[in-house]
Amino acid sequence: SSQTPLGTVYIRSNGIIESSTNATVPIQQNGNIYTLTDDLVVNAFVIQRGGITIEGAGYKIQGNSEYGIDLTTINQVTISNIQVEGFFYGIYLYQSSGNTITGNTLNYCGKGIEIINCTQNTITNNVITDNDFGLELVYTSENIFRNNQLDNNNNIAIYGIEFSHFNNDMDDSNTISGNKRVYYLIGKENLVINPQT
Repeated sequence: SSQTPLGTVYIRSNGIIESSTNATVPIQQNGNIYTLTDDLVVNAFVIQRGGITIEGAGYKIQGNSEYGIDLTTINQVTISNIQVEGFFYGIYLYQSSGNTITGNTLNYCGKGIEIINCTQNTITNNVITDNDFGLELVYTSENIFRNNQLDNNNNIAIYGIEFSHFNNDMDDSNTISGNKRVYYLIGKENLVINPQT
């Protein structure tokens, strides 16, 4: 696989793929679909265009800097089938909505998926292992989590200052360490939680 240092890779708002080192980026663009054709070694992969799909085709985005895939104020992007490793934030969403993060593998990051001040994103079928934190949600609501597999030092952290910040849809299809189901309870009372059942 190519190890050409690409610096920061951008998908610009006009759809152009650029690298801060002017190296050719191994991504094939077909309309709104951007497909990796090799591993990327980057400082960050910054998405500045909404309404596109980034298809990893099983390739890897790796680095050792702060942001892996950066979705800041960008909507309606699908990120799929990418291995992301070595960043402080593997996939970073900030003030973004309507994005789909599916079928990715996040390893060896500070925080696998970080979601801050976002609504209505869908996070499904990701394998999030060997990170300090798996999922971190900050002031974030109405996001959907399904079939994510977590096995990290800390798996789920949720921060908020009002009720809506905890109003996410995370069912027991999400698991920890392979067989422990996640139960995400909001506004429940008088439940009996029995580890046996």
